[in-house]
Amino acid sequence: MNKETGGIARQFVLGVVQSAEGLPLMHVVHPGNVTETKTLQSMLQKVLRRFDVQRVILVADRGLLSLDNVAEIQRVAESVARRLEFILAVPARRYAELGGTLQGLTFKDGLAEGRFAEHRLVVAHDPHRAQEQRLKRRERIASLEVLAEKLAAKLDTQDAGKTERGRRASDRGAYSRFGQAVREAELSRRPSRRPRSR
Repeated sequence: MNKETGGIARQFVLGVVQSAEGLPLMHVVHPGNVTETKTLQSMLQKVLRRFDVQRVILVADRGLLSLDNVAEIQRVAESVARRLEFILAVPARRYAELGGTLQGLTFKDGLAEGRFAEHRLVVAHDPHRAQEQRLKRRERIASLEVLAEKLAAKLDTQDAGKTERGRRASDRGAYSRFGQAVREAELSRRPSRRPRSR
């Protein structure tokens, strides 16, 4: 499944290793139907075998670096006596998976610290940015509501026997056009209904 098109497409995964200055050191081509979690472990094994890296810091989002994957990757690093640290980014919509960990945290300058699954937890919250994001989301929703009313009105007019210039509207066409607008507004993702343990 292609993330950009939302459908099936021929693809491959390219893993690139660079120096701190951005110089390419090596690359690996993975099949397109292998999950990123598997390619990450494979790449780490190759890097640790090929380069004398003593300290590894992995930075990834929750989808790529779950706590299960962290444990697996930790074992890979320990097998060659290397130091592994990680930064796992968890977006706000995933906070439910942290259970009650966030309750009782004290924020100072937008930051709070705690513990989760025996790991250090740092929570960042910027109320001004959060408000900006809320307003932008509401604007996008309002725009979609206007489009929905327009599409529905055109269908209702046709059903009443009145025709307008241009191509005749259809339920399927209106549905497709509205769905495309929702995707372009980046509002098509549904929040996870139930927390999954990782």
